[in-house]
Amino acid sequence: MVLGFLPSVAYLLAIKAPGWIAPEQLVAMTTTLDGHGLPELAVIFTLGNGFIITAMLWIATVVAMIDQRLLRASAFLLVAAGLSLFGLIHSVDPRGGIYLPWQLVGLPKIIMWQFAGAYVALAGLLALLSLQKQER
Repeated sequence: MVLGFLPSVAYLLAIKAPGWIAPEQLVAMTTTLDGHGLPELAVIFTLGNGFIITAMLWIATVVAMIDQRLLRASAFLLVAAGLSLFGLIHSVDPRGGIYLPWQLVGLPKIIMWQFAGAYVALAGLLALLSLQKQER
Protein backbone atom coordinates (compact mmCIF):
# COMPACT_ATOMS: atom_id res chain seq x y z
CA MET A 1 0.00 0.00 0.00
CA VAL A 2 1.44 3.31 -1.11
CA LEU A 3 -0.27 5.19 1.73
CA GLY A 4 2.07 3.57 4.24
CA PHE A 5 5.11 5.15 2.58
CA LEU A 6 4.00 8.75 3.11
CA PRO A 7 5.06 9.05 6.78
CA SER A 8 8.40 7.45 5.90
CA VAL A 9 8.98 9.95 3.11
CA ALA A 10 8.07 12.79 5.47
CA TYR A 11 10.62 11.50 7.99
CA LEU A 12 13.25 11.21 5.25
CA LEU A 13 12.61 14.86 4.37
CA ALA A 14 12.99 15.78 8.05
CA ILE A 15 16.36 14.02 8.10
CA LYS A 16 17.62 15.62 4.88
CA ALA A 17 16.17 19.15 5.26
CA PRO A 18 18.86 20.46 7.65
CA GLY A 19 21.48 19.71 4.99
CA TRP A 20 19.50 21.45 2.25
CA ILE A 21 18.23 24.50 4.13
CA ALA A 22 20.26 26.97 6.20
CA PRO A 23 19.58 26.53 9.95
CA GLU A 24 18.11 30.01 10.51
CA GLN A 25 15.86 29.63 7.47
CA LEU A 26 14.80 26.15 8.63
CA VAL A 27 13.69 27.55 11.99
CA ALA A 28 11.74 30.31 10.25
CA MET A 29 10.10 27.85 7.86
CA THR A 30 8.90 25.62 10.71
CA THR A 31 7.74 28.27 13.18
CA THR A 32 6.40 31.24 11.22
CA LEU A 33 2.70 31.59 10.44
CA ASP A 34 2.09 33.50 7.23
CA GLY A 35 -1.69 33.80 7.34
CA HIS A 36 -2.20 30.91 4.92
CA GLY A 37 -2.43 28.04 7.38
CA LEU A 38 0.22 26.11 9.22
CA PRO A 39 3.87 26.15 8.11
CA GLU A 40 4.18 23.34 5.55
CA LEU A 41 7.57 22.21 6.77
CA ALA A 42 6.34 21.94 10.36
CA VAL A 43 3.46 19.76 9.19
CA ILE A 44 5.81 17.55 7.15
CA PHE A 45 8.16 17.12 10.13
CA THR A 46 5.20 16.33 12.40
CA LEU A 47 3.82 13.82 9.90
CA GLY A 48 7.14 11.98 9.83
CA ASN A 49 7.61 11.67 13.60
CA GLY A 50 6.54 8.20 14.69
CA PHE A 51 6.40 7.08 11.06
CA ILE A 52 6.52 3.34 11.74
CA ILE A 53 3.46 3.28 14.00
CA THR A 54 1.69 5.81 11.77
CA ALA A 55 2.23 3.66 8.69
CA MET A 56 0.97 0.57 10.50
CA LEU A 57 -2.19 2.35 11.64
CA TRP A 58 -2.86 3.87 8.22
CA ILE A 59 -2.44 0.53 6.46
CA ALA A 60 -4.61 -1.24 9.04
CA THR A 61 -7.28 1.41 8.47
CA VAL A 62 -7.15 0.98 4.69
CA VAL A 63 -7.31 -2.82 4.99
CA ALA A 64 -10.33 -2.56 7.30
CA MET A 65 -12.01 -0.21 4.80
CA ILE A 66 -11.33 -2.61 1.91
CA ASP A 67 -12.82 -5.42 3.98
CA GLN A 68 -15.86 -3.19 4.58
CA ARG A 69 -15.24 -3.12 8.33
CA LEU A 70 -15.72 0.58 8.77
CA LEU A 71 -16.14 0.46 12.55
CA ARG A 72 -12.80 -1.32 12.84
CA ALA A 73 -11.23 1.31 10.59
CA SER A 74 -12.80 3.98 12.76
CA ALA A 75 -11.28 2.36 15.85
CA PHE A 76 -7.81 2.42 14.28
CA LEU A 77 -8.24 6.13 13.57
CA LEU A 78 -9.32 6.80 17.15
CA VAL A 79 -6.20 5.00 18.37
CA ALA A 80 -4.15 7.21 16.05
CA ALA A 81 -5.88 10.30 17.47
CA GLY A 82 -5.01 9.23 21.00
CA LEU A 83 -1.40 8.49 20.12
CA SER A 84 -1.03 11.81 18.33
CA LEU A 85 -2.22 13.69 21.42
CA PHE A 86 0.82 12.47 23.35
CA GLY A 87 3.36 12.55 20.52
CA LEU A 88 3.73 8.81 20.09
CA ILE A 89 2.89 9.53 16.45
CA HIS A 90 3.03 12.95 14.83
CA SER A 91 5.10 14.41 17.66
CA VAL A 92 5.28 18.19 17.47
CA ASP A 93 8.55 18.08 19.42
CA PRO A 94 11.32 18.76 16.86
CA ARG A 95 13.25 15.77 18.23
CA GLY A 96 10.18 13.53 18.06
CA GLY A 97 9.75 13.25 21.82
CA ILE A 98 6.57 12.47 23.71
CA TYR A 99 4.73 15.01 25.89
CA LEU A 100 1.51 15.74 27.71
CA PRO A 101 -0.92 17.66 25.49
CA TRP A 102 -1.80 20.22 28.17
CA GLN A 103 1.86 21.25 28.44
CA LEU A 104 2.05 22.47 24.84
CA VAL A 105 1.65 26.13 23.93
CA GLY A 106 1.49 28.09 20.69
CA LEU A 107 2.02 26.53 17.28
CA PRO A 108 2.86 23.02 18.55
CA LYS A 109 -0.46 22.91 20.41
CA ILE A 110 -2.35 24.01 17.28
CA ILE A 111 -0.64 21.39 15.12
CA MET A 112 -1.25 18.64 17.71
CA TRP A 113 -4.97 19.45 17.95
CA GLN A 114 -5.33 19.60 14.17
CA PHE A 115 -3.80 16.15 13.72
CA ALA A 116 -5.88 14.62 16.53
CA GLY A 117 -9.02 16.40 15.33
CA ALA A 118 -8.54 15.19 11.78
CA TYR A 119 -8.29 11.60 12.99
CA VAL A 120 -11.42 11.99 15.13
CA ALA A 121 -13.35 13.61 12.27
CA LEU A 122 -12.42 10.84 9.85
CA ALA A 123 -13.23 8.18 12.46
CA GLY A 124 -16.65 9.78 12.94
CA LEU A 125 -17.26 9.86 9.21
CA LEU A 126 -16.38 6.17 8.86
CA ALA A 127 -18.59 5.31 11.83
CA LEU A 128 -21.49 7.13 10.18
CA LEU A 129 -20.83 5.39 6.87
CA SER A 130 -20.92 2.03 8.67
CA LEU A 131 -24.59 2.68 9.48
CA GLN A 132 -25.55 2.46 5.82
CA LYS A 133 -27.40 -0.62 4.64
CA GLN A 134 -25.16 -2.80 2.56
CA GLU A 135 -26.34 -4.17 -0.76
CA ARG A 136 -25.80 -7.87 -1.19
